[in-house]
This record gives sequence, structure tokens and C-alpha cells, in this order.
Amino acid sequence: MAEQKFISQWIDAAKAGEQPAWENLFKHFYPSIYGTALNLCKSIPIAQDMVQETFLTAFLKLSQLNDNDAFGVWLKKILIRHCYRSFKKEYPSRHEAMTEDVEGWWENEWHQKFEHLSNQSQIQSNLASVSEKLRSVLLLRYFSGYSSYEDIAALLAIPIGTVRSRLSEARAKLSANWSRTADSDSRPWQQSEEWNQFYLRSFEGMHRKDDCKDRFLHHLEKNVVLITPDGQKHMGRTAFESIIQDDRRAGSWLTPTNVATAENISIIEVSHFNSPENPSHCPQRSAMILFRKGIVASQVGIHMSWQ
Repeated sequence: MAEQKFISQWIDAAKAGEQPAWENLFKHFYPSIYGTALNLCKSIPIAQDMVQETFLTAFLKLSQLNDNDAFGVWLKKILIRHCYRSFKKEYPSRHEAMTEDVEGWWENEWHQKFEHLSNQSQIQSNLASVSEKLRSVLLLRYFSGYSSYEDIAALLAIPIGTVRSRLSEARAKLSANWSRTADSDSRPWQQSEEWNQFYLRSFEGMHRKDDCKDRFLHHLEKNVVLITPDGQKHMGRTAFESIIQDDRRAGSWLTPTNVATAENISIIEVSHFNSPENPSHCPQRSAMILFRKGIVASQVGIHMSWQ
């Protein structure tokens, strides 16, 4: 009982942004979480990676934990979720070996996004404090539906090994910065919300309203770099406009499903719909990652999912 009381106090202090309290939680729960990870992964490097993912996710979502007594169980659920996701994409044989109970639990979680974080100002300040290359992998990994290493590598046009190393560096810096941004102002969060709303409004009418299409096109830098799924680079707004016009002629349209922004980077996820005459014109869904210079987008990467 006394131990649980200390744990609960650490959790409350960590929610308030006190770094020592989080370090106490990490030290206390690391052995059991690492042991569980080893049992699941059967590999020290993979287990270490999954433990890092687990504690960072818990770190970001701690404010959502309503029952302090459930912290240990909550951590293990996060670990199982990360292991399942990683195995399904990167280690199919290990994924198939996981129990049906775990699979059933994960399927209920599969399509859930990161819920709204209560301290958005602190999250945005932390994301703004790391470099652009680290911010982009964090945004994709934790705030988008394109979170596998393969998806991140494709959207950013970098090797999977680079994705892993950048995530590892980003986790360390984000953790170190957390306590220093406990009293951060709300401007980064407000700016991110403004960009999110801008992209939502633009994409909702992209294929039906010229004003929505034109507003987005004028947001693109004149010599914007468009990176298509095949890795080809195209220069200028006309490349993007031709894609929209081609979709319109085929009777296809889209709707935005998620927008996430951190500093000068935004991720826009959309679902596509095709006409009966052209049922395979567009993929089921796609994502774009935009890099801004000031108020204009200078680079746009596109990733498509046909399943």
C-alpha cells in the first residue's frame, strides 16, 4: 500500500511536469516492462526499442490516465500495442505467434488516433524544440495513421535505418526537454490549430469547390517540390493542380480524416472515393507531409495506400 501511494504521488507530480517524478516511474517500472518485452520479442534490440516506444507514449499520454492504480497495467497494454503493430508490419512470423487474446485486444485499438492531449501547449513546445528532421518522424510516428517505419521512410524518402536512429534521438531530446517546457505558452498550440483548420477547410472542398482548390494551390510555393509515391520529384504548383484536375475528370473526390501539425510541418491524411465508372482511379487513402517556409509550403511528400 505504501509503495502504491508513492507511485500515485509520482504520477501526479509527473502530470504536473516534474521530471524527477517521471524518472522515478521509469526506474520503478522499467524492469517489469523490459521483462515483458523480452518475452514477447525474443530479441534484446527489438525489446529495447519497444520499451522506448512504450515509455515515450506513456509520457505523452500520461495526462489521460484517470486511475493512478492502473498505471502498470496501462503500460503493459501500450507495450503490447507497440509490439503488435511492429510485428504486423516488420516481423510477420512473430506477429503470427502472438495470442488470439492479444490480437483481439489490439484490433479494438488499431484505428484509434492519439486522443486529444490535455496539455497541447506543452506538447507543441516540445515538438518545436527539436530539429525539423526529428520533428517530422515524431509527428508521423505518434500523431498519424502512417506510423510504421516503412510508411515514415516512404513519406520522408529516407532509409528505414535512418527512421530508427532519428526516432531514438528524438525520444531522448523530447524527454530531456519536457520539464523545461512545463510553463510553455499557448502560441505553438494555437498556431498548429490554425494550420489544422486551414488544411481541413481546403481539403474538404478540394474536388468540388474552386475556391478551396485555389486557396490550397496559392499556399504552395511557386517552385514547390512535390515528391510522388514512386520517389520522383516534380517542381511547381502545376504538378499538384494536374492531379486534382485528373481526379475531377474521373469523378473521384476525397475527404480529410486527420490533420496533425507541429511547428512548420503538417501531415494530412485523406480517404478517397471513386466513381462507378472509374472504381480504381484513386487508392483507398493517402497522406501528405508538408514542410513550410513561413506561410507557404515548400515541399510536399505523398504516400498512397491501396488497402
